[in-house]
Amino acid sequence: MKIIYPNLEKLLEFHSKIIKIWLEKWEWWSFWFLWWKDESDLKSIIEFIKNDNYYPRLEDKITHLMFSVNKNHIFMDWNKRSSIYFSAYFLSLNIFDNYLVEKYIRELEDVAIYVADNKISKSLLWDIIQCLINYEEYSEELKIKIYNSISS
Repeated sequence: MKIIYPNLEKLLEFHSKIIKIWLEKWEWWSFWFLWWKDESDLKSIIEFIKNDNYYPRLEDKITHLMFSVNKNHIFMDWNKRSSIYFSAYFLSLNIFDNYLVEKYIRELEDVAIYVADNKISKSLLWDIIQCLINYEEYSEELKIKIYNSISS
């Protein structure tokens, strides 16, 4: 399967839309959140996921994209939301199932918070994403791992 990668401009467009939707609800907030720290960080993540030596499978690539945007604070704010939508967009480019993409977004809303709080590791995030992408239910073992991870 040939993997289709997201481009930088589309990801930045998503980030701007996320912020603009929020700003419509909270007009008093400033626009400084549209700023981001360094474009090279996001470019680097995109280039890394293209390297099949490091990230051979789609779930490896999606996990790295989500984890890196979430943890590296590429933007001044909305890194968690952007990490979800960037990785969901990447998923949608390669798996044409709207139900799966919507489920992915719903399932990862809480997960993104736990990733940012260092409660869910990159390897546990991979397990979660792998189950979602492969239409699998979480095993009892995975449920226990998640529970133990977020309750510590």
